[in-house]
Amino acid sequence: DSVFHSYKNTNEIESIHYAEQYVNLAFEMKEYEKGIKRSIDVHSLITDKLKQPKRAFQLIVKSEKYLNKTNNTFLNGSVYLKKGATYFNRGDFIKAVKNYSHAITKYGSNDSIYKADAIYFRGQSYFETGAFFKCITDYLLASKYYENLGDQKFFMRAMQGVINVYGISGFTEKAIEESNKLITKTIKLNLSKEFLSILYFNQSNFYKKTNNFEKQEKTLLKAYHYRFFFMNADYNYIIESSLSKLYSNTDLKKSK
Repeated sequence: DSVFHSYKNTNEIESIHYAEQYVNLAFEMKEYEKGIKRSIDVHSLITDKLKQPKRAFQLIVKSEKYLNKTNNTFLNGSVYLKKGATYFNRGDFIKAVKNYSHAITKYGSNDSIYKADAIYFRGQSYFETGAFFKCITDYLLASKYYENLGDQKFFMRAMQGVINVYGISGFTEKAIEESNKLITKTIKLNLSKEFLSILYFNQSNFYKKTNNFEKQEKTLLKAYHYRFFFMNADYNYIIESSLSKLYSNTDLKKSK
C-alpha cells in the first residue's frame, strides 16, 4: 500500500523511482492492467529523463508476459509500440519492424491515433533497412489515419516523409510532383503556414537537383516569406544562408 501511496503523492519524475516496485506489486496483487499501464507510462520518462533505456525495456518485457491477462487493446498494442521504439533506438530495425507490426495488429478500433503512430514508426524502420517501397506505403497509410483524426502536424510529417523518400531514391520529378500536390492541399485547407515554409524549402532543393535555377529561386523565396511562421531561429538562418549561397553563384548584388 505504501508504494501505491508514494506513487500517487509524488511528481512525475520522482515517481519513476517507484515504477519497478509499483509494477511488481501490481502483478503480485493480480492487478495486471495497472502494472502494464504503469510500465508503458514511465517508459519514455525512464528512457529520456533518466537515460536508462535498458531499465525501461525490462519493465516492458516483464509486462509483455501478462498481456494474456487483459483484453485491453490499448495496453496490448502499446507494449509492442514501446518495444519497437527501444529496438529502433538501438539500431535494430528488423526487430523494430516486427514489434511495430505486432502493435498495429493489437490496437483496436478505439486506438486509431496509436495505430497511426505504429504505422508511421514502422515506416521509419523500413526506411532505415532500405525498404523504401514499404516505407512509402506505411507513410501514406499513416497520413490517411492522421488526416482523418485531424492531426495536421503528423499528417504533414508523414506526407513529407513520402516526398523525401522519393527524393532520396532518385525520383526527383516524382518528389516535385507530390510536393506540389501537398502545397496545394495545404493552402486549400488553410493548414498551418509553418508547413508551407518547410515544404517550399524542401522543394527548392529538389529543383536544385534538376538545375532549375528559376524555380529553385522562386520556391526558396516563398520559404523565406513564410519562415517566421516556423518560429525557429536556426531554420531561419538556414533559409537565409541558402538564398545568399544561391545568389552568390548567380547574382552577387542580391547576396549582399
